[in-house]
Amino acid sequence: TIFPRSLIQHFHVLQPTNRLTRISSFLSGSNNKFLSNSSSMKDQRTDIAKQFHVDPKLFDDTSIPPSIQQLNAQIEETSSHTPLLSTLDPTLVKNARAAQYKHDTRRTTLSIPGYRPNTDTDSTPPLKLALFRPTTKNVRGVYLHLHGGGWMIGSAFGQSDDRLQGYANDHGMAVVSVDYRLTPEWRWPAPLYDCVAAALW
Repeated sequence: TIFPRSLIQHFHVLQPTNRLTRISSFLSGSNNKFLSNSSSMKDQRTDIAKQFHVDPKLFDDTSIPPSIQQLNAQIEETSSHTPLLSTLDPTLVKNARAAQYKHDTRRTTLSIPGYRPNTDTDSTPPLKLALFRPTTKNVRGVYLHLHGGGWMIGSAFGQSDDRLQGYANDHGMAVVSVDYRLTPEWRWPAPLYDCVAAALW
């Protein structure tokens, strides 16, 4: 589903402990600055719900089973004691995530030249790629993988090794994962340039 920018901003500023309540309030129309100027808020709520393929009745407390209400309460209580990711030191977060990665011994590391447009005068370091070969001798093609993490966290090495090796084996394709540069250490569009370099290679 593609959400309107205003709705994304509305959800983005919410604290985790109140997110479920605020989403419910948004669809029910209470304290909603986006719908408050409408003379027919009920109709707008229905239109929004249809656009997002959501039944507004699902957000009524009476429609939520007690077991789910209890689970929601536990999740909100637990998350209330969890610091926001934005308040933590980026290096500590990245190191903690990297410690959980599982490395596949069949993965090969490659190094290729980085990409730099003619208009960019900054130097571009070499780019590392993670290569996963299929078990079959005949390679049907190449799957280019860009790991998750919002350009800020994650790695091509270990974050998705099992899954990517599985892709290679199941489909007879080589899988190339790009270890693109991360922000905030590298300013945008450095990560994008690395992905372009891998695609051109």
